[in-house]
Amino acid sequence: MASIPGILTAFETILRANWDEVTYPIAWDNLKFNMPAGAWIRPVNLPGVTENQGLTNIAVRHHGIYWVQVFVPLNSATALGYTLAKQISDLLSNKTFDEVVCYTSDIKRVGDDGKGWFQIDVRTTYFSSERA
Repeated sequence: MASIPGILTAFETILRANWDEVTYPIAWDNLKFNMPAGAWIRPVNLPGVTENQGLTNIAVRHHGIYWVQVFVPLNSATALGYTLAKQISDLLSNKTFDEVVCYTSDIKRVGDDGKGWFQIDVRTTYFSSERA
């Protein structure tokens, strides 16, 4: 059963195993990051509601959003950004891993982030149960 730290570990494991971190670096939450000249991503886990699962209170269900921001240099073609966003969506949408159940990912254009990057967001809502 996945606790909130366990959920974060599950997402990090999936990304590390399936992402070309050399070509497209990952800015992990709360870790030092050296800004590259090219495309990169920033994943963030946003825990949401935790609720009792069932009437017996023997388990809780955690809900949240795993949000991955994709950045490509401003004034470059946007196709790479959308290609990377689709790769992330394909990796997470409607998947179950380490007791984390993901729904369909949403890809949304943010555009100019004001810091020299064109941003596209991939948001994946999820849930996971944990024994209380």
